[in-house]
Amino acid sequence: MVFLLALAAHASPATPTESQSALYQAMTPRHLEQSCSALSTLSATPQADFVWLAENAERPSWVAIRSAECVLELYAEPAAADLTRWMQSPNTLGLALTTVHAMDGV
Repeated sequence: MVFLLALAAHASPATPTESQSALYQAMTPRHLEQSCSALSTLSATPQADFVWLAENAERPSWVAIRSAECVLELYAEPAAADLTRWMQSPNTLGLALTTVHAMDGV
């Protein structure tokens, strides 16, 4: 419910698909125990859904960050355009910081 209200605050609200909603629900608990690989089984298009959640989920804030972490862990190369966009946009500073942090391990 909070997720949908947070999305309604945007100028043009984004509507999550069933798989995006399923991923969101799975990632909502504060202390997530599922791996990104396990979460990806909830979606037929996990890369796109993780990117969508990273860019659209506002509350709880950790859903967007965990989604970005999953993109970086599982799909860094195929999602290079998304990662570049996160690094260049002033609207995605949290995602840019997550990306930079992940690069420390490279």
